Amino acid sequence: MNGSSILHQFVEQAQHLYSLPAVAVEVLALTQQESVDLQSLKTALEKDPALTAKILRVVNSSLFGLSRQVGDLKQALAMLGVKPLKLLVLGFSLPPQIFSGLEESTLEHYWRRSLTKAIACRDIYEKIWKGSGDEAFIAGLLQGIGMLVLIQDLGESYATFWEKVRADGGDLLSLEVLSLGFDHQVLSARLLESWQLPATLVAAVGARSESLSILALGDPALRLPLTLHLAELLTAVLVDRRMGAFPELEYAIASYDRLALTEMEGIVAGLEEKVDQLAEVLTVRLSNGCSYIEVLSQAQQALTDAASDQAQETAVLKELAQLQHEVQSNVAKVRQMRSAPPAAPVSPACPLSELPSEQSILGRLEAAVVRSRQEREPLSVLLFQIDRFDDLVLRFGLAATKRTVSLLTTELGRLADMEVIHEGDGRYLLLANDYDRPEAVALGRRLTQGVCQWASPRGGAILTVSCGLACVTAPPRNFPAQDLLESAERCLYGAQAAGGNTVKSIEIF
Repeated sequence: MNGSSILHQFVEQAQHLYSLPAVAVEVLALTQQESVDLQSLKTALEKDPALTAKILRVVNSSLFGLSRQVGDLKQALAMLGVKPLKLLVLGFSLPPQIFSGLEESTLEHYWRRSLTKAIACRDIYEKIWKGSGDEAFIAGLLQGIGMLVLIQDLGESYATFWEKVRADGGDLLSLEVLSLGFDHQVLSARLLESWQLPATLVAAVGARSESLSILALGDPALRLPLTLHLAELLTAVLVDRRMGAFPELEYAIASYDRLALTEMEGIVAGLEEKVDQLAEVLTVRLSNGCSYIEVLSQAQQALTDAASDQAQETAVLKELAQLQHEVQSNVAKVRQMRSAPPAAPVSPACPLSELPSEQSILGRLEAAVVRSRQEREPLSVLLFQIDRFDDLVLRFGLAATKRTVSLLTTELGRLADMEVIHEGDGRYLLLANDYDRPEAVALGRRLTQGVCQWASPRGGAILTVSCGLACVTAPPRNFPAQDLLESAERCLYGAQAAGGNTVKSIEIF
């Protein structure tokens, strides 16, 4: 069964189990009419006193910054308008069954994440486009409900999976795609669609979190997806403590070119206080943790340390390359003195017109597996792919892209200090004998970071690579070498599904 079929089953079951409360359905129906009857809307909302009180508390909080207090729904409708009030109703009318039976720690993390993302969405939207961020707020609040559906439907298995990914600092969305064939945000969008929420909100919630795909939408369609993408990466750093998301956030900010990193830091400065205020208004219990400013500083420092380490490694490699060149020159002189024919120069890269065949690559992989078994040493297969390769060709042309691919082959080989096989279309293969999984992951990260630094001065183009790797520690006799390659390909897909410029790995036992 493929990912689409599984997703369809989840959506059908969710539609059956989790329906909007009657008041929310009635409000939605009233606000979709050409002429909205405000009295009917007010009457419908008053049927749910708890919901009404919650909305008035939010409207009167400092988050909305109204000039005076709102005493009843009539005033709220007059001051806010129909659309913002409708969005608040929908945002705070989630089916109660979707929360039943959840562990307290799971609920707390869900709310901390959802409230942080919602407020970040609103602040980012208003900062960039100077307009109302109400729809962005609700989109951020609802984008994670697919997680709750998966927890309810898959039970302990998904809850444990989610906790493990968080503990390891993994990318939940890409790992969901690898496991299920879709991620929880797509499930959220399909569920919101079944509840007949606004089409623009549904499309934004389910949009692919990838810079070029979002930019291709054009203005104004890109505004909500772009906001959600930035808020998701920021929330991953601040709430999930996924420090690897910070370089992705920097990359997205640079790609969109609509917000400076310093402006994002300004948003973070006031974010935690707003989250605590909203949690108090909604009577959601959140425990105290590390301050958001402190977490952001840690992420920035980690990136600086990684860049410093990479610069030191690059300096050492340059020195070794210079020494190697001097040695080769001396060897050539000795050979000439002895009248020996000079050795043919070794090409640093496989010519684009003479790419290795699939059979040739598999043969080399099988030989590496045999060596791994005989030497009783681990073997890792690393696949690298230039992110958004087709867009690179369209932007710079085929000739310039070929030159870049050739240069990158050489650069990857220099950074890795081993042979790099260019398979074509911006894809590269490394066979790393005696590299266990942690060592191979470290190598993959060093190379992806090295490519960013290498590419940055080249005409201002943003060039990144993704890496998928598979490792086997002790391959048995008749171990299928193709399994390593296919596993690395799945991890590479996961890395690119996560937005690129990252490493995903798996170990085969």
